[in-house]
Amino acid sequence: MSRFIKRLITSRFLPTLSALVFALLVVAVKDAPVFAVDCLNGSVSPPVVNVGDNVTVTADGCDPPGDHYAIQFYAPDGTLLQTQEGDLGIGNTSISYVFVANGVFSSPGTYGVTLTYPYPPGGTETGIGSFDVTTAGTGTCTSTSLSTSNIVSGDPFEISGSGCNASSAEFRVHDSNGGYQFTLATGYAISGNTYTTTPFDTDPSTTNFSIDSYEIRVYYDGAGSAKALLPLVITATPSQVCSSTSWSPNLTAIGSDIVFSASGCPPNVSVTDVWTVDTTIYNTQVALLTDSTTDINGAFSYTIPIDNSYSVDQYYTLTYTLDNSAAATAASNFRVVGYSTPPGLLETINRNAYAVQCPNASDTYFSIFDACLDFGGAIGTLITWIMILGTLITGVKLAIGAIQMLFSGGDPAKLESARDTLTDAFLGLTFMVIAWVIFGYLNQSFPAEWQINLGI
Repeated sequence: MSRFIKRLITSRFLPTLSALVFALLVVAVKDAPVFAVDCLNGSVSPPVVNVGDNVTVTADGCDPPGDHYAIQFYAPDGTLLQTQEGDLGIGNTSISYVFVANGVFSSPGTYGVTLTYPYPPGGTETGIGSFDVTTAGTGTCTSTSLSTSNIVSGDPFEISGSGCNASSAEFRVHDSNGGYQFTLATGYAISGNTYTTTPFDTDPSTTNFSIDSYEIRVYYDGAGSAKALLPLVITATPSQVCSSTSWSPNLTAIGSDIVFSASGCPPNVSVTDVWTVDTTIYNTQVALLTDSTTDINGAFSYTIPIDNSYSVDQYYTLTYTLDNSAAATAASNFRVVGYSTPPGLLETINRNAYAVQCPNASDTYFSIFDACLDFGGAIGTLITWIMILGTLITGVKLAIGAIQMLFSGGDPAKLESARDTLTDAFLGLTFMVIAWVIFGYLNQSFPAEWQINLGI
């Protein structure tokens, strides 16, 4: 019996146990954390700093996330100066550590930076960058400012400093996102503890400035980082406008001319870049009337030929520029409605009729077959004649009924006919009065330009 059990254990149990242990080892190795050599995208910035400036160490893509890390700093001779430990926090994969280049970093030279992640154990110490410390740029000014932070394009500005212990300054222009654009001045000499620069121009035709938002960065004594960040916003010259603008007529046709007039303009100005603009299609410029300077004396006008650049049944206006200021727009529009001469019969039949507002703004018209029909006047005249004719007919019917009754001689048939005639006349008169009252009520509910004046 014992021999049987021993054989069973040897032949069945031990191989099974060995296979189970091997499987567990495979799973353990497979699921064991694999430490990254370092985090991804490690960097040190800026590469050159002055004593007392900030240095930022960053890294991302750290795996596994949320672990402990160590940043090691090495002196120019390779000596380990400092180890800064930290935790990413649960789920985080990015490191950002900011420190001041003073104390152990106050001597000029190149300092190395390494990162160990995870720390400890298992992480590999990997170099991620270096930074140079310089004693240049230790001078500064306690206050640095612009003469104005919002100016109109073309106007100058100045930079001032006070409480200075620096001997020179450099002024660089960056965009609103921090990107370098150009340098205003370098090696600007500072004597004493205050300074004010000569004015810097912002004319876009002679400088690199344009209508935009900027940041002026000031560096003292060759510093590696800016000591002052000064926002500067350059705006367009405000629009100069004329107080009164008009079109004559405000309704025109292809092949005709239209006159734009402006008055009440600022004195001693010039007109440039006059455009007609399609107000229907995204304010698209249509025709350039002038792109040269024209001196005016408080008023100007343009005769505009309406050619095939314009479209039928579209609204247009005009933009004008005075002394290169921002463009101003006419206070009203004009409309193109068709051809100046009537088209042929087939073209007339094929074209669609459409309602338009004719030159006289107090009347409403109906445009059909390229003619302007006075809608209100036509309807008013028609109703007036209907009322006159209805009154005449009623009067004639009353007269006929009265004569029939006088000459009936007591004949029942003639009397019946006379009564019918008089009844018809009175009913017609009653219906006319009712229609007049109803029309008068409805007419008052129409827009003012559509109300019909019967003229009686």
